[in-house]
Amino acid sequence: MASERILRIRQEILQDSVNHDACNNCVRQKRCCDTAPCSYAPLDFYDDNDQISAKKIQEKINLGLAAIWFMSLNKLAVASPISKSSGSEIYVNETGGDLPCVFANNCPFSDEDRPFFGASFKAVPNGDCRFYGFEALFARGLTPEDISWVHPKNFAAIHRIADNYIINKIRSHNGIKGND
Repeated sequence: MASERILRIRQEILQDSVNHDACNNCVRQKRCCDTAPCSYAPLDFYDDNDQISAKKIQEKINLGLAAIWFMSLNKLAVASPISKSSGSEIYVNETGGDLPCVFANNCPFSDEDRPFFGASFKAVPNGDCRFYGFEALFARGLTPEDISWVHPKNFAAIHRIADNYIINKIRSHNGIKGND
């Protein structure tokens, strides 16, 4: 579980963002899941000390609720719900753009569990939505480290997790027992 700071900020953003009536009247007819699906922020996987927990990422992968994908253009890895076109836990996104979410028509996430960058879209009365905005997130007390996979600490952590995951899959496939 993340620190009290992160839990408080996340709850404030959810209270300010979630508006099911506006979502139901969306002019996009829920195409956001197809064109700009939720993605996790590092803070979605924080432990009590606001450090990325490999165990939390692995749990989401094991449940089929997350994948680690690499944007081939800049070698950045991010955690995201599994994409329709990937069908696997770790994959390369050749285009570098967002990929449709596999859960587009049957979202398993409650408002509280929704990946941060899905929860931080704010529904507006005209039937559209807007990203909460980085300035507003920072004003609430979040830091670039909390939300950016590009931050050096997060970049290293997600790559280490992906490397270990791939190594363990290869070991398992070849019947090799070893450290996880």
